[in-house]
Amino acid sequence: MSTITPTPSQNKGKGNVRATPSSCSLDRASYVCVHCNRRVSSLYITYSDPSNTSLLQCASCGHLLDVYTTLTFPVLLVDLLLFKPRVYRHLLTNRGSNDPHQRECERTESTFRIGAIVVGLDALIRCTNVGPPESLHPVSLYLRVLSYCVLETFSLHACIALSATFFQTFFRTSRSAPLSRLRLLPLTLFYTSLPTLFLLFIVSLIWAEEYSAPSSPLSPAAHLDLPTLLSPIFLPLVGGLPRADDGFLRRVSWLSRENLKSGVSTFGNVRGWANEALLRKGVGGSSAVVGVAVLLNASQSRTILILVVAWVLHLFALHLMDPYVS
Repeated sequence: MSTITPTPSQNKGKGNVRATPSSCSLDRASYVCVHCNRRVSSLYITYSDPSNTSLLQCASCGHLLDVYTTLTFPVLLVDLLLFKPRVYRHLLTNRGSNDPHQRECERTESTFRIGAIVVGLDALIRCTNVGPPESLHPVSLYLRVLSYCVLETFSLHACIALSATFFQTFFRTSRSAPLSRLRLLPLTLFYTSLPTLFLLFIVSLIWAEEYSAPSSPLSPAAHLDLPTLLSPIFLPLVGGLPRADDGFLRRVSWLSRENLKSGVSTFGNVRGWANEALLRKGVGGSSAVVGVAVLLNASQSRTILILVVAWVLHLFALHLMDPYVS
């Protein structure tokens, strides 16, 4: 472990420094510096008084190893909204118990807990201020949308894991993280979803009229999208597989989620400028690039390529599942 030896003036009033840090096992570097990603065996030093601890400085970059250990989660959420890689290093590696095995168990619990919050809130936002049809009870409507969100989340996570495994196996670099890190992929993606859902929830309250129900609540929301703006030279393929004589744009448009036959897939989409594409693809995509790049220890350009491939696979998966969801 690389530590800074406290001077006598620093020790004054704190008692003697323990010879071995009690914060973690010395034989395993289970923490990282949130600034430079250097692996260390401890984040802080403990004095003879257990209530007295000091954060250590990184021997590589000179910054404090992890200031997030002293901050509350609302502060972490702000840095998540600002797309800071440091907060992901803290959440994915340093956060939790001092014991590495116990910390792994806590991460698993966090995955299910945060996943339930993210998926449940996503389904709730899709139903916000949208009146259900008379034949469908609000609870039944929410459960229907929730089921689709669970299916969609599973598909997206599986496609990203498949794409990341392919690139990390066949295009591996000296910096690439081991494939075992992919076990933290669901937790990473749930954390990257928090900024998007937070902003979606805010705009659903500020621009509530943009969430008002269309003529048929289970039909796709009427919002300005790329096919509409480029019409009539770009006509989305309404249904069925693309044919051999279809042009390139019509083939590509088949992948658009607007062509899914299941109305629940686009239920609750926002209309106007504050639409799903701006928040889910813009904010969510940017957050995912930062989070997955930290997880895989990859460059952002490589991460973007991984996510684009995964996104195409995800759209194909949605189209394959669509007849059963409709």
